[in-house]
Amino acid sequence: MTKRKLKLMLHKKYIRGLIVFALCSLIILCAAIPAVKHYIRFSSKEPIALSDIFIKKTDRVKINLTAQRGLASQAPENTLPAIEQASKKGFRSVELDLRLTKDGVWVLSADSRVNLTTDGFGKVSSYTYYDLITCKVNRGANCKNYNELTIPSLEQALKACLEYNAKPILNLLDYSDNSLEALIEIIEENGFTESCRVMCESEETLKKINELNPNIQTVIYIDRLTSGKVKKVLSSSQDEICINSKYNLHSGKNITKLIDNGKKLYCMGVSDAEKMQKYFELGICNFITDRIYK
Repeated sequence: MTKRKLKLMLHKKYIRGLIVFALCSLIILCAAIPAVKHYIRFSSKEPIALSDIFIKKTDRVKINLTAQRGLASQAPENTLPAIEQASKKGFRSVELDLRLTKDGVWVLSADSRVNLTTDGFGKVSSYTYYDLITCKVNRGANCKNYNELTIPSLEQALKACLEYNAKPILNLLDYSDNSLEALIEIIEENGFTESCRVMCESEETLKKINELNPNIQTVIYIDRLTSGKVKKVLSSSQDEICINSKYNLHSGKNITKLIDNGKKLYCMGVSDAEKMQKYFELGICNFITDRIYK
């Protein structure tokens, strides 16, 4: 075999080796990303107190904090212990994610599938309520401290809110028009008509809720605050808007425009004091978070 052929073979093997290495690295990276997100989401790191947040002392009284998914950094998200922990940490209100079971029961779940937080498998909407509560919550912050924990119904969650004096923001993630009457009925029966808020992405759905009960306050969720969406909100009767903290830090003009026109803004998912400070300087005083760190 000539030296030229040998070099060519080694070169080809080297190239193939690089390709294999690159593919393996990509597979490992793709597998690692969900794991990292999972760790961050279910981390039980202690949040700092509101009094320690880097906001001027004279301005702290203006800030309203809502515990996201209960207080998901201290107890499994969207569970009764999470609501209890939010109250103990001094949160005035809690954001809870709602979905419907197969038989039309409102339950708490951020994800469409039960896999991420329980030992079950499949979509929440594929379970009847009594089948769903056989799934045990086995993931989440400090999960080992809570035995036999299950996904709660909305009624159970509202009773916990009453017990711990927490005002709920109910975030509708999966619903149907004919399920809204049942939602309103549960809110009314538990005495939260004037002290809760219902939030979702659909303005039409919020209008239907207001038609069913005009005393229930509603919040429209807008992921990215584009100029087009700002224009639409300004032309609507919707007074309260929730935005995602990940995407809107550079939307100062749009935020100011909404606030100047009398709109109340919430900022969802703020996780550090520095980002909160920046949004606060833009005029936002309402934050939905499960952790604030220095």
